[in-house]
Amino acid sequence: MSVPWMVACIIIDSAVILANFVEQLLIVRKWKSLDRIDYLLLSLSISDFTSGVATLGIDGWYLSGEMNPTIVPRISHEIVTKIFDSVFLFSVFASTFHVIAVAVERFYAIKYPRKYYIFNTFKIKFGTIAGIWIISLILTPTFSVLSVFSLDTKIGVYIRACVFAFSAFFVLIVYLYISLLLVLQRKSIIQDFSPECNVQQDRLKRMTMFCTFIGISFVVCLMPITVSYFDEDLYHPIGNLAITLNSLINPCIYFAKVIYESRSINRSRNETTHALLESRSYIITTVD
Repeated sequence: MSVPWMVACIIIDSAVILANFVEQLLIVRKWKSLDRIDYLLLSLSISDFTSGVATLGIDGWYLSGEMNPTIVPRISHEIVTKIFDSVFLFSVFASTFHVIAVAVERFYAIKYPRKYYIFNTFKIKFGTIAGIWIISLILTPTFSVLSVFSLDTKIGVYIRACVFAFSAFFVLIVYLYISLLLVLQRKSIIQDFSPECNVQQDRLKRMTMFCTFIGISFVVCLMPITVSYFDEDLYHPIGNLAITLNSLINPCIYFAKVIYESRSINRSRNETTHALLESRSYIITTVD
């Protein structure tokens, strides 16, 4: 990888660390009112933050080695390459299981709203997050060892490509299905004009769209490196950069959600205040 690409990676790594740190602060600030989505997003942000810190150190090491190649022994280069591969795998697996967990949560919120309370119990939240981290930490060394000790390197790369392609396809199908469920549900209750129903549906739609953006961005960012695994002639540094970029997009989507919700709350308050003022003005006019 050339020096300009390494510099770009370091800049994005730094942005990933900063953005995810800010996201964690925003989530922790409303700790007492967190729902299950927020817990999953906090867990995803921590994994992105951890990967960002590790990747920043590795990219910085690569850049220093590129600038001064004589001071970097070959054995150190091989070790760091394996570490980088492990960090990369962990980032992909953690993101995959997080977006799937979010999709399952959205599915129940839309399809079985009366059973949704189950997802807010401590056992379910803790078990889901712990399961994501445990499975990701198990799969990471497993695939790293597969790549190192594979009798045929191409077979190991092809297996990884198939796993990534299946993950991307599965996530895409799941989120498209959830979006379809949301559309069908809105059509089925279109005759219910109660204010509470409209508010709940707007919130459900907003949260589902927000989660869908996270899932689709994961698929888009995973595809370049997956394609290059199938055909090494198509490899480009943008594939590695896209994975890191996904860790930056996630908090940016969350920031957009926070801004939108803040504006909605302010708009609602202004409308309420305006209605009260009009009502008071009408009463005064009537009395006079």
